[in-house]
Amino acid sequence: FAGAVATVEFLMYFDYFARRDYGDNYLTTNASEIANHLQHVVYAINQPAAARGYQCVRADTTQLSTPEGYKYLHELKEDDKCYVYKEGKIEIETINKLNIYDDFDGELIQFKGRNYQQTVTPNHRVLYKKPNSQKYDIKEAHLLKGHSKLSLPIGSKGIDRKDYPIQDSILKLCVAVLTDGSIEKYEDYNNFSGRISIYKSKNRFGYDEIKEWLEENGIGYSILESKGNDFGELVTYRITKEESQLILRYLKHTKKEIPFFFKLLSKRQIEIVIDTWSKFDGNNDEKHIQLLQCDNEDIREMMQELATLAGYGSEIYDRKMKTYDGEKDCIVKYVKIFKRKDKRVSEYNMIPFKGTVWCPSTDAGIVIFREENKIPYISGNSVFWNISIYDKPYFDAMFSDFKFPDFTAPDWSTVNG
Repeated sequence: FAGAVATVEFLMYFDYFARRDYGDNYLTTNASEIANHLQHVVYAINQPAAARGYQCVRADTTQLSTPEGYKYLHELKEDDKCYVYKEGKIEIETINKLNIYDDFDGELIQFKGRNYQQTVTPNHRVLYKKPNSQKYDIKEAHLLKGHSKLSLPIGSKGIDRKDYPIQDSILKLCVAVLTDGSIEKYEDYNNFSGRISIYKSKNRFGYDEIKEWLEENGIGYSILESKGNDFGELVTYRITKEESQLILRYLKHTKKEIPFFFKLLSKRQIEIVIDTWSKFDGNNDEKHIQLLQCDNEDIREMMQELATLAGYGSEIYDRKMKTYDGEKDCIVKYVKIFKRKDKRVSEYNMIPFKGTVWCPSTDAGIVIFREENKIPYISGNSVFWNISIYDKPYFDAMFSDFKFPDFTAPDWSTVNG
């Protein structure tokens, strides 16, 4: 690294933080950890100056999770909002800075496992689960490469907010319409006029539940029965035209997209949506995996975002199947929900790459990315290298009891000049 290294001053600061973390006898009790930290310092000061900011991901394959969906670098700007991971929960913060480096030419580290992939620069800040612990920590990627039992997070405690003002039974009816319903449109479309029908086999989940949800809300309906198909006798619940309006106003008179208010639901309500959806149109194994079948790509993207807000890991994929009559092939779109919060890394690859790498800076310091395999992962983001107003809470916390040899303490106003 260009410039002199003040070794004496470094050791003074190192001693202070080592004692805080490991106690006064850290050279005896934690020799391995101290050696690892010092090796990290040697690596950092010998790193080329031009690469100091490369705490990054690939621009061509990596997206950032935002309230408007997953976005590539060219779709983002500073002051946009994005989802962050803070104290185990999902929150929304502002992107303070977009750190972009067009001249990266080297190797990236790729962490791979079953249903997992994270590809980053060697000094990218990676969030990982500490061995034999439920706690998480951050290390640079090159320090984690090769670990035999490395687990990286894909889930969280979810988003922490109050319930959206909607009854659970109405929310479930909205899901029933989106998955197994139809909307008959009338001329006064802009006034949300129309009539809802929901189709259900007698031997599948929803046959009894739909009646309960309708009657709980005093919604009038009639029942039509038909011979059915391989799933058994079919029942059609036809909701009266007038009372269909209650649900249609929530759905904006369409089942081709997920209503925006779903993004405003609490974690508990989103769990209801995912659970109901998987039982109506997908597959439900409550202990391990849930499958959500989606009619189009926009719906699938939204359902994966909701999975993140609920704290679940997920992936999206296509499955080639036959139509009901068995005569034609069709592509069915799925979101697979993972209940476990972490994925074990089983493979480490060095990927040659020449091009643009990037990373956002947020106050939380941890965001949610997604690569071309469409599996979200939680990882660190670039920090502010220069001391700034964003660093004051960290400055105060780190140097709360630090004293120089003359017994004076670091002063924020002096350092931040």
